[in-house]
Amino acid sequence: MSSKHETKKLKKLYDDQGPKKRQAALQKAWEQFQASKKAEDPGAQQQAKPTANESVVEKPNPADKKSIKDKMREKEKGKKAAAWIEATDKHAFTTVASDHAETPLESYRDLAPFLRAVATDLMTEGKLKRREELRIFDPFYCAGGAEKRLGSLGFNSVINRNADFYDEVRFPHPSHDILVTNPPFSGDHIERLVAHVAARPYLPFALLVPNFVIGRAWWRALSEARKPPPFYVVPHRRYCFSPPVWARRDAHDGGAPASAEAGTSPFPTFWLCWAPEGTVGDAAWANAKARVSVFWSLREVPSEHRDVTDPLKKRPNPRQRKKLKQQRALRAGHGAS
Repeated sequence: MSSKHETKKLKKLYDDQGPKKRQAALQKAWEQFQASKKAEDPGAQQQAKPTANESVVEKPNPADKKSIKDKMREKEKGKKAAAWIEATDKHAFTTVASDHAETPLESYRDLAPFLRAVATDLMTEGKLKRREELRIFDPFYCAGGAEKRLGSLGFNSVINRNADFYDEVRFPHPSHDILVTNPPFSGDHIERLVAHVAARPYLPFALLVPNFVIGRAWWRALSEARKPPPFYVVPHRRYCFSPPVWARRDAHDGGAPASAEAGTSPFPTFWLCWAPEGTVGDAAWANAKARVSVFWSLREVPSEHRDVTDPLKKRPNPRQRKKLKQQRALRAGHGAS
């Protein structure tokens, strides 16, 4: 198999599969490629045969040199990993601990101008008397923090219950004005959530998801179909999510208490938002420009905010990369003040 053909094969695997499966598939394809190259090289298959006077000396296996301490460390690491992905008994639906992390307050604060704009629009239509009455539905339950954090910003009608979002027969979705959620990043949860909002073309939404989502075909299909198109609220500083104590890795470390400041930030994340025409504009974000950038269409999102798998991502030249690095540092400094 030629290197050119193998490169095309690797690229196809890279483009078509999800992040976790992609890495495993690429590794397997690369190992197969290396094996085929060795098979094509006759010199690699010929091994010097020992003479009658020579004894065969086996080379030591590096794995045998591992100390007892190293083996114990690996065993303990395996236990922690198993605990991290085990099913929880704290929810009314099937889930795993690694899917649970509370949405940070700062991300809700960055989204607040959009929520206030939606509430104001509904008040104009006579559907609400006060902004505080805006009915926010978060279908993915973690530990109940969404209601508390949004409430601290003045949004007191938040629905975030311990129920199965996908089971509409036993748990019918409550009436709501906007869907706001940070879904699990594993499996096909995000894709199923996007299908849910796509089937409700008049419902405003705000989805806090990893940046690789905007490069997926199913998201591009929704963004092209919606009028006006969805817009993107991108924070200047990367959000850090807080797993509940029972879901943290160090909580499984031999019963040791989890650290209070434990957090996770596996991907750059930002808000994918939509509302009917005329609901929100640039003026709504006047007081938030030090913390976020708002882009009003998919193509407006700069390459620096896109994942490497995004077909619209372009690598800047060295001078541009230096300038972007300086801009990010400047924005991060303003966000911290």
